[in-house]
Amino acid sequence: FDRIISWLNDSEATLKNYGPKNSLQEKTEQLERYQEFLRVVESRHVLVQEFIAIADNLEQVRPRLVIIEGLVFSIMQNQSEVDKMSDDSSDLMGISGDTRISVNVQQITSRFKAVQVTAKEILKKCEVGVNDHKAFIEKYNQSVGWLTAAQDKLARCVDMQGDRATIQKRLEIGSELLAEKQNALSLVNTTVELGEKLYPSTSDDGREAIRIQLEDLQGAFDTLFDSSATMERDLHNKMSRWSNFEEASEHLKQWLKDTQAQMPDEIELKTTLDEKRAQLQTYRVLLHDILAKQQTILDVRDKAENLPEKSDRVNSFLETATAHHQEMMQRIQSYLERYEAIVSDHQQYSKTVFETQEWLDATHNTVEIWAESVSDHITLHANLEKLKNLQLSLPEEEPRILQIRTLGEKVIPGTVESGQIYVRNQIDTTQQEWQGLISAVSSTIERLEATLYQWGDFESMKDAIQSWLRETDNKLHAVNLNATLAEKQETLDKLKTLQGEIRAKELEIDQLTERAQHLYQGNHSSRGSQVNELCARYQQISTKVKDVHSRWHQYVTHHADYESRVTECHSWLQDIKKKLSYCSDLSATSQDDLDKKMETIQDLLLYKEEGFTKVQGTVELAQTVLANTSPMGHEHINQAVEKLQQDWSALASKMVETKTYLDETIHRWAGFLENIHQLNKTIEHVEHTLSDVSQFQSTLSEKRAQLE
Repeated sequence: FDRIISWLNDSEATLKNYGPKNSLQEKTEQLERYQEFLRVVESRHVLVQEFIAIADNLEQVRPRLVIIEGLVFSIMQNQSEVDKMSDDSSDLMGISGDTRISVNVQQITSRFKAVQVTAKEILKKCEVGVNDHKAFIEKYNQSVGWLTAAQDKLARCVDMQGDRATIQKRLEIGSELLAEKQNALSLVNTTVELGEKLYPSTSDDGREAIRIQLEDLQGAFDTLFDSSATMERDLHNKMSRWSNFEEASEHLKQWLKDTQAQMPDEIELKTTLDEKRAQLQTYRVLLHDILAKQQTILDVRDKAENLPEKSDRVNSFLETATAHHQEMMQRIQSYLERYEAIVSDHQQYSKTVFETQEWLDATHNTVEIWAESVSDHITLHANLEKLKNLQLSLPEEEPRILQIRTLGEKVIPGTVESGQIYVRNQIDTTQQEWQGLISAVSSTIERLEATLYQWGDFESMKDAIQSWLRETDNKLHAVNLNATLAEKQETLDKLKTLQGEIRAKELEIDQLTERAQHLYQGNHSSRGSQVNELCARYQQISTKVKDVHSRWHQYVTHHADYESRVTECHSWLQDIKKKLSYCSDLSATSQDDLDKKMETIQDLLLYKEEGFTKVQGTVELAQTVLANTSPMGHEHINQAVEKLQQDWSALASKMVETKTYLDETIHRWAGFLENIHQLNKTIEHVEHTLSDVSQFQSTLSEKRAQLE
C-alpha cells in the first residue's frame, strides 16, 4: 500500500509538471517521456493486484478476492469493470466489517484511474503538438525554398540589359512571377495558419520565435512581389516607349507610302470644271496633310530620343522619312500652283459661257413670249415693236460670243482630250444658238405681222354673239308667272322655241372657240378669258333655259292635274249626293227598304276617309299651283278649293244625320214588329185555350169547371 501511494504521488507530480515546449526537438523528447510514463502506468497493475490480494487475505474472503483480482487486472481494459471493482469493494467491506480496507482499495483505484486518464490525455496533446510542428516546419521550408528561387529569378531578370527583345523577355519573366503571386500567397497564408496553430502548444519563447519567422516570411513575400511589380511597371514604361515609337514610325511609313501613291509623276488633267476643282481641292488637302505631317515627324524624333536604347536603324529611318517628306512637299506645291491657274482659266470661261447662255436663254424666252399670237392685237403691236428694237440691238451683243471662243482656247491645253472635245462643242453650240437667235427674231417678226390680220373677223363675231347672249338672257328674265292654265301652256311653248334657237347657236359658239384657240394657242390672256366667259355664259343660258322649260313644264302639269282633280272631286261628290238623297227619302218604306238604305249609308260612311283624302290632296295640290300662279289667278283657285271643302263638309254632316235618322226609324220599326209578334202570340194562345174549353162536358162539376 505504501509503495502504491508513493508511486501515485510521484506520478501525479510528474503529470503536474507537464507544460508547453519551445522547439520541435523538445516536444519530441517530451512525447517520448510521456510514452515511457504511460508504459510504466500500464505495468503498475501488478502492484495493484498484489495489494488487492493482501487485502483479500486479510479479510478471509476468497470468493471476493478472485473477483477483485480479476477486476484490478483488467482495469486498463474496461471502465465499467473499474466501477464494478469499487462496488465489490463496498460489498467486501460490508461482509468483513472493516471499512479501512475498502476505503484504501477505492482510493488507490480512483487515483490510479486518474493517473492513467491524465497520462493518456497529455500523451495525446504531445502527439498533436509534435505533428502540427512538423507540418509547420515542412510548409515553412517549402515557402522559404519557393521565395529563394523566385528572388534568384528576379535578380537574374534585373541584371538583364539589352534592346526591345530583351525588355520583352524580362517582362515575360516578371509576368510569370506575378502570375504565381496567388499560389505563393496561398502557400504563405497556409504557413502562417499552421504557425499560428502552434501557439497554444508552444511556450512563450517558442511562440516569439515562430512569430518572427512568420513576419520574416511575409516580409520576404511582400518585398519580392513589390519589386516584381515595380520592375514590371518600369518594363511596361520602356515597352510603351518602344511601342509608341514603332507605332508612330509604322504610321509614318504607311502615310509616306499612301501619299506617294496619291502623287503621280505628272499633273493629272480633268474634263470638267467640277472635276478640276475637286482635283485642286485634293492637291490642297494633300499639301495640308503633308505640312501637318511635319509635326508628326518631330513627334517621332522625340519618341526616338526617349527610347531606352538607340540604334543606327532608328537614325537612318528618321533621315529617310524627313527627306522623303520634303521631296513630296515640293512636288505637291508645284502641282498646286499649276492647277490653280488651270482652274482660274476654266472658271472664267465657265462664267462667261454661263452668263452668255443665260442671256441667250432669256432672250429666246423673251422672243417666245413676244411671239405668242394669242394675245390681243394691241399687245401684238407692242410685241412687234419690241422685237424690231431687239433685232436692231443684236450686233452689240456679238462680242460675248467672240470672248467665249478666246477663253475656250486658253482652257483646252489644261483639259484632257474628252474635255477638249466638250469645250470645242460648247463653243460651236454657242455660235449656233447665236445664229438661231438672230433667225428666231426675224421669223417671229414675220409671224406676228401675219397674225394681226386674223383679229378683225374674230372681234366682230365675238361682239355679235355677246349681243345675242344678252338678248336671250333678257328673254329668260322676262318670263313671269301666269294666271290660267292656257297662259302657262302658251309660255311653255315659247320656251320650247327659245330652247331650239339656243341649240342652233351652238355651232357659232364652237366656231368662235376654234378661232380663239387658234389665236391664243392655249395662252389664258384676258381676251382668252372673255371667250371662255362667252362659252360659260352660253352654257349657263343653255342650262338655264332647260331648267326654266322643265320648271314651266311642271307648272303646266301641276295646273292640269289640279283642274282634273277638282272636276273628279265634284263628280264624286255629286254621286255621293245622289246616294244620300236616296237614303234620306222615307216616304214609302218597308223593313227591307230600310235595311238596303242602311247598307248604302254605311257604305257611304266608309267612303268618308277616302273623300277626306281626295279633298285634302286637291287642297295640297292647289297650294302647289298657287305658288306657280300669278296673284290674278289666286282668287279663282281659292274659291274653287273653298267650295269643294264646303260641299264635302256638308255631305259629311248630312251622311251622319241620315245615318242617325235611319237608325231611329229602324229602331221604331223593330219595336212595332215586336209588338205585332207579341199580339200574334197572345191571339194564338187565346185560340188554343178557347178550343180546349169549347168541348162539351159530361157532368155538372166538369161543366162548372169549364165555365170557370
